Order: sequence, then C-alpha cells, then structure tokens
Amino acid sequence: MTPMMPMGAGFFSLRNPCRAAVVLTGVRSNRFGDTSMHVTRVEGGVSRMRPLPRVVLRPGERADFRPGGRHLMLMAPDTTVAPGSKVRIDLLLGDGRRIPVDFDVRTAAP
Repeated sequence: MTPMMPMGAGFFSLRNPCRAAVVLTGVRSNRFGDTSMHVTRVEGGVSRMRPLPRVVLRPGERADFRPGGRHLMLMAPDTTVAPGSKVRIDLLLGDGRRIPVDFDVRTAAP
C-alpha cells in the first residue's frame, strides 16, 4: 500500500499443477473499491501500464506478478487496510472458480 494515495499493488506467483490449462480472468476483494490486473511494459522507451484481461497458465507453468511486470491494482481500500494486516483477494478463474488468497499488507518502498 502506498502511504500517500489510496491505492496499492499486489504481487504473487501462481503455478498451475493441473493437467489442463487454467485462465486467470480477474481478481476481487471486498476490501477495495476496485481491483484489476495490469502489466507494465516499456513502449518507445517509456514505461506504460496497461490492463491485463487474462493470464493463461498451461500445465506446469508459473505466472509471476511482480514490480515492473504483471501486478494487481488495488484501488480505494477500506479504512482497515493497514501495514501488518492481511487482506483476502479472490483470484477469478475462467471456469467460474475462485481461489481465495490472504495477502500480507506492506508499505511501499521509500
């Protein structure tokens, strides 16, 4: 979470141990007014953030969400989102399943 603005970013790694492909189509949390997936890319020498509509993981593949690449945008947090706490974020799959994940809340790097 950023100390100056009501927003944060989410980082994690997701691995598909299944025999079939898995499609991550979005994220949701009742702790934030808006949640979405984004990717940062350098275009024409300029770093740009773009919406990420889905991530396909084939069997055995891993997707990393980290600074400077894929990440979650977590906008308009409720007042109880504070460093040291945890927030539940549901990963939404293309087949309708939800994977609940508890994320540790940390402050942004200075």
